[in-house]
Amino acid sequence: MEFLIWGAFTLSWETNGENSQRLMIRRRGKPYWTSGHLNNQTFEFTKFTKVYMYNLSSAYNNEERYFSYYGSNGHTPMWILNANGQIVEGDHDELLKWSPEFCYGYDSGNGCMAVSLPPCRSIDDKFTLLTGEFASSGFLAFKPDYNSRISFSDCMMRCWDSCDCLGFNSGENGAGCNIWEGDAEFEINPQSFSVPKYVLVSPKKGKIIVFDVMI
Repeated sequence: MEFLIWGAFTLSWETNGENSQRLMIRRRGKPYWTSGHLNNQTFEFTKFTKVYMYNLSSAYNNEERYFSYYGSNGHTPMWILNANGQIVEGDHDELLKWSPEFCYGYDSGNGCMAVSLPPCRSIDDKFTLLTGEFASSGFLAFKPDYNSRISFSDCMMRCWDSCDCLGFNSGENGAGCNIWEGDAEFEINPQSFSVPKYVLVSPKKGKIIVFDVMI
């Protein structure tokens, strides 16, 4: 018997009056990203690609409240909410993503919802996907978690909320979580066989120094 495992994200159409209608992505029930209000066939924080042309419509009255769309060129691709919390068009998963790769809990002008920042994080901190290894002469800990219910976004938030976290990646098949903690530099080596990692780069603190390895 197979059991359905719910993902971290949900997508809904939320209204608060006729002039306040928007798409909302929630992560574990909490606001994560919004499209911004629908106005004149566009959303504030959503830039449609030129691959498809859409006709957007909505209704808001005492009897019904809904949103619908169709392709004006005769082709209507599916809008898909992927496991990482991004909306993609049809099969173009690598090209047509509307929402950012990460929302960090502050309003960054791209639809990310302001929630709160951990005390050890700032708006300059970002995760960057790099190939290489952490190197340290001091404390460095690798903490894998093989729980298949932990999603990519859960792993990201676990690292983001931990002041000791240096970086993370998902386990095999996108499930589980690998986290590196401590005080270390990250050695970039694009030609290595290392699994890419999302490294926390903090320009102000300078906790992680990123440099290229000459080979």
